[in-house]
Amino acid sequence: SVIARLHDREALAASERLFRTLTNTIPALTVIIERDNVAYINRAGAQMLGYDQSEVIGKPLGQFIPAERRDALL
Repeated sequence: SVIARLHDREALAASERLFRTLTNTIPALTVIIERDNVAYINRAGAQMLGYDQSEVIGKPLGQFIPAERRDALL
């Protein structure tokens, strides 16, 4: 029903807000990779790499990690 779909959308939106709030308050790298590209990175993670979140999203994570450290991190 339409009401059930609206409820599901609202629940998903609330869950996404909670995820972003939690990951943006922890001082550790949190990243989601989809099809070899960064779909999400939290503020702390982007700062650790020396970039803004918007500069990292949509690009391969490996391009932000020095070549000599990639094997250990990826």
